[in-house]
Amino acid sequence: MRRLFRLLLRGFIAAAIITIVATALAIWLMTRSIPDYTASFNVEGLSAPVDIVRDAYAVPHIFGTNDPDVFFGLGVAHAQDRLWQMTLLRRIAQGRLSELFGRSTLAYDDFMRRLDLAEAARSSLSAQDDKTREALNAYAEGVNAWIEEINKGALGRGAPEFFLFESSIAPWRPEDSIAILKLFALQSSGQFQEEVLRARLSMLLPPARVSDLLPASFANDDRNIPRYFDQFPNARLGAIRFEPAELSRLSPLRSPNLNSSMLAWAATRNRTVSGNAVVAGIFDTQLAIPSLWYLAGLELQVGGVIGATIPGLPVILSGRNSSLAWSGTTSNIDDQDLFIEKLLDTGSREVLTPAGPRPIVSRPSVIRIRGEAPVTIRLERSENGPIVQSDLFGLSSVIPEGHIASLAWTGLSTNDTSISALMGLMTAKSTDQGFLAMRSFIAPAMKMIIADEENLASQFVGVQPIRDPRNAFAGSMPAPGWLSESRWLETGPGDTSEDAELSDPNSQTQIDRDIDNQAPSPEFVWADGRSFRLGRLTRLLEARDVHTRDGFVEYQKDTISPAARGLLPLIAKNLWFSEPPAPQGTLARRRAEALQMLADWNGDMNEHMAEPLIYTAWMRALQQRLINDELSKMAEGLPVIQTLFLERVFRDVDGASIWCDVVQSEEIETCDQIASLALDDSLLWLEETFGRGDLSTLRWGDAHQTALDHPILSWSRGFSFMSNIRLPFSGGDTTLFLGFSAGASEDPFQADFGSTFRGVYDLSDPNSSVYIASTGQSGHFLSRFYDDLGRLWRRGEYVPMYLERQLVNAGSVGTTSLLPQRN
Repeated sequence: MRRLFRLLLRGFIAAAIITIVATALAIWLMTRSIPDYTASFNVEGLSAPVDIVRDAYAVPHIFGTNDPDVFFGLGVAHAQDRLWQMTLLRRIAQGRLSELFGRSTLAYDDFMRRLDLAEAARSSLSAQDDKTREALNAYAEGVNAWIEEINKGALGRGAPEFFLFESSIAPWRPEDSIAILKLFALQSSGQFQEEVLRARLSMLLPPARVSDLLPASFANDDRNIPRYFDQFPNARLGAIRFEPAELSRLSPLRSPNLNSSMLAWAATRNRTVSGNAVVAGIFDTQLAIPSLWYLAGLELQVGGVIGATIPGLPVILSGRNSSLAWSGTTSNIDDQDLFIEKLLDTGSREVLTPAGPRPIVSRPSVIRIRGEAPVTIRLERSENGPIVQSDLFGLSSVIPEGHIASLAWTGLSTNDTSISALMGLMTAKSTDQGFLAMRSFIAPAMKMIIADEENLASQFVGVQPIRDPRNAFAGSMPAPGWLSESRWLETGPGDTSEDAELSDPNSQTQIDRDIDNQAPSPEFVWADGRSFRLGRLTRLLEARDVHTRDGFVEYQKDTISPAARGLLPLIAKNLWFSEPPAPQGTLARRRAEALQMLADWNGDMNEHMAEPLIYTAWMRALQQRLINDELSKMAEGLPVIQTLFLERVFRDVDGASIWCDVVQSEEIETCDQIASLALDDSLLWLEETFGRGDLSTLRWGDAHQTALDHPILSWSRGFSFMSNIRLPFSGGDTTLFLGFSAGASEDPFQADFGSTFRGVYDLSDPNSSVYIASTGQSGHFLSRFYDDLGRLWRRGEYVPMYLERQLVNAGSVGTTSLLPQRN
């Protein structure tokens, strides 16, 4: 027995030593890919030395003797900190995820191959101006120079993720950057998903009830749009397959309500304390780590430019230079249309067109799948656009037998000069020059604000489809592709005016919004609460005669929920103080306590308060009671709290209160009854979930936490512990300090979507401008710059960025010197 004990002890010690050594070796290998910000490198492709000076938060400021060398330096900086993210974005855009992740991502690759963004980007390269092509080439050379350094210096394969999936990295090409910009445009549009959802709802509900759940834009009134069955009598509502939640961050499409967007506003010089314009911008995207945004400064020949970039793109999307500041919004235009194409013969692959039968143009494409044999698909195209055969968001469930679907989208342009437009904006010296450059912008369509020392102007930039007035669906649902009136007449600029809309210097503010300014009031446009956010911002701006940078920062940090302030008086007005006192510990007593707490609440979605959790749980339970009986399984596709839907129901807009009646019962239930029952449901759920009978001990931050999850490492419990960040978070679905919940059943109030970049630019003192991104600059989970900015972002804090080198040097953590290779 003693001998056995000694043998077991020795085995345990040996196993422990092996584990410790293996862990130490793994950590050493992974830390090799953390870049040394003080190193010097001799690289090919430079004409003169370049310095990458990183400030206290590792934000690179790049100094060189000419613009190509500066863009080369940006390529190196992006690759040093975000190489895995860059290659992942490239794979999504190219439809090559399955090479790494196997069959689980095949549906995504199939969809992206059929869109063929990579080929459209390749074709668009020749359409760029000379300056932009030179910058794209130099940027690609910089990325490739760092990849060469990784291979030459054994720098941990560039990122820990490469140890898990592959050892080689394909060289970066100039067209890869254009493809990533197109991917961003795709994820900024939710029209594809909404058309499918609207068609599915139309097969179950009358038009007025569809409008309740998906309020029509000002151009499309659902009451005048036929039902989907009217155009496609043979359509049958099929089942829908939901993608696993862990794959959502790899999806080329965002779920409805989670498409990327932006809100921007500005004050003219006569309405600021400083006497110069102040511009503010917010980018809202899906939460992830690393963030989509990477802060950077470039010292170009015309002067410095700083702001937010996307790794893989050598442009500043929101920021400032020495003369002007800019920010924009992804517009609410309908830039996508699905078409149902009628097949004449499934063997010959001909479709009906207004001019008669036409063959589908096709070519093969091979998708390689990790661990399996490759799959060959045919990339097909009709006159309307690429054929998309996909289960994503239930598309296949609305395609009648003997038909296929095609997609028209402005972002499919093969002469897309959007990146040239952004390059021109970065170097512009006035609002006129800025908007002149942005005339060549294609997608995503935006409303831009640009301010210089004298002027503040706003203009729509990008391309939008022009539809035939006879189009029955008006772009709201998949349309018959063989009818001439369904087809786009052309695409054109969204703003037909020659000049930008100059703001009157005596006016108070200019608001750029992702809600079209032609939308009639009080009709609703967005179903996900952005109308509430805009209303809150408008009230904040109108409450002050003059504005400051600090005031704009305060607005961006605002956590008051206008939806809560508007909905509670509607829903609870007949419940407050309507019952006699109940015994302690009973559900009736807790109901009364909850209503009292909400009556005293100001709508602040503060993470330390109980009321936001009670309110949100109630609204979720209320929506479930309203829609589950009518929609049955389809209700699973509407997990997000539809604030405008609840308002329509309790205001009885166009008879919307009919939702309160339970279809299966003989009694006609009232909305007050349903609201009371839903409150009871929510209180029971809160007690079961958090184990607290005392409502005052609840905290919004216990349920509402940031879902800053790594798109790949989160799949592993061991890695997710190190890579994912979950922290209590203030804000909600309709607050300016956004923390939007996707409504997943296992964690319904998790913050999945938020304002991942915020910036405020003061032209009176440009160095006082402030910026923040939702995560740190580094994508390496062992780097101290992985989550440092994220902690500030969560608290509503910002960091400065400077154009002057001496100010950057003052707090620098190191300077990377790039030296031309000597032959």
